[in-house]
Amino acid sequence: MVQLLITTGKNPDRLSRLIAHALFASIPGSDLEFRGKRSLLSLVLKARKKHYSRLCAIHKEEGKPSSLSFISLDDEGGWERLSPSIAIKNVSAAKSFPKKQSQCVEFSGAKKAVLGRLLDPRNSCGEPESKIIAGAAKISILYGRKKLLELGVAYAK
Repeated sequence: MVQLLITTGKNPDRLSRLIAHALFASIPGSDLEFRGKRSLLSLVLKARKKHYSRLCAIHKEEGKPSSLSFISLDDEGGWERLSPSIAIKNVSAAKSFPKKQSQCVEFSGAKKAVLGRLLDPRNSCGEPESKIIAGAAKISILYGRKKLLELGVAYAK
């Protein structure tokens, strides 16, 4: 069952797409859908119909990724924005990404509880294929031993 829908803003730039692909590759039970001309509300409604528990939106300002925001969806049809949102200061991405999605993710770092709560991955397995290191100033996403993405970040209320 898919738990997390990852989406970009309208007219995403290359870096926003890379962030979306790295999250998709590393988070089990996630799905990726580029927003296109649809509103965020229409994606919330679609996510609710498909029984997603979370929506992660990648926003951009001045032509580059600016933040990640998270929405929690409940079974009764309600939804709420979660805090903190994550401001993106800079992005460093690998040139290629894995062809298959991770079946297990491990969180580590000073902000692992915060990021784990926002992403809400639901997997039970032994050896993790991917790892997300959530520090106070950066988030690193690894698949196996390969670093897919590193974000310079700040956590906002």
